[in-house]
Amino acid sequence: MPDENDNENDFTEIKPDWSLIDEISIPLLEQGIGTFDILQRTLPTIVLSKFDKIDDEWTESRVSKMFRIAQLQIRYILQSQQTLVKELEKERDKNRKITKTNHSFRKTMMQPQKSTRELFKCEECSKIFLHSFFLADHIQRKHRSSNISNMETDPPLNLTTTKLQPHSFPSASNWK
Repeated sequence: MPDENDNENDFTEIKPDWSLIDEISIPLLEQGIGTFDILQRTLPTIVLSKFDKIDDEWTESRVSKMFRIAQLQIRYILQSQQTLVKELEKERDKNRKITKTNHSFRKTMMQPQKSTRELFKCEECSKIFLHSFFLADHIQRKHRSSNISNMETDPPLNLTTTKLQPHSFPSASNWK
């Protein structure tokens, strides 16, 4: 069975810092002057004090002052919480927008790229090439070899090439 003193939420009760409480001006606090620092300094006194035994120090004016300070502390905490919730929502909205942008970017990047290159087709054998240099090399190697015997006397072959329009892709068997 766990010991009651091992609970992390238990705090040691302290005697109120009456000199600090007496220094505080409630009207100035209500106007917002020095609010955060004063509320922060008085927090342990307000939270950890226990009203077990009323003695001469626990006067009505001090108790009412402590009560008002506690109210202001709670109000400050609620305002801070509200501000943090608004900031969290802004960050979540930013995150959603960035995630949406990222998703659309990835979707765009994953789509097959549309070719803007011209394709070159050999009129002799209907093979398709990505560049005119490859087509010229192909013609030189494949179609000039059939006329090697008369190569020196024959004029160069006048094979016509056709530039294919982008997006008119032939079947895969014609690609080289």
